[in-house]
Amino acid sequence: MPMGPASSAFSRSLGSSIGISAFTALLTTNTEINHADISANVTAVNRAFQDPSIAPFPEPITAAGRAALDALVTQQAQIIAYIDDYKLLLIATLALFALLVIFKKTSGSPGHAAAVEG
Repeated sequence: MPMGPASSAFSRSLGSSIGISAFTALLTTNTEINHADISANVTAVNRAFQDPSIAPFPEPITAAGRAALDALVTQQAQIIAYIDDYKLLLIATLALFALLVIFKKTSGSPGHAAAVEG
């Protein structure tokens, strides 16, 4: 029984698992970094919250307001993290396309094939 298809399927499955794990770890790390960066600007003493046009939004003074602001900051941090991660995937894909161009099989001349066989 040939083992080629089984080993090919196993290597694809293993590669997918590693890729998903790496992407998830990178997403989590980037979310934490972005959350810290954004939340540094969201404080109870920030004068932007005194603006009347922001009045309908959650206030950082109350516990419910802080929880709502934390949810908003987390959502924004995740959006930025997804954008950063997909930019990294785009760069990796473009690098692989460049490798495909470099390692593309070229059709050899008929004389070259005869010299190799002979």
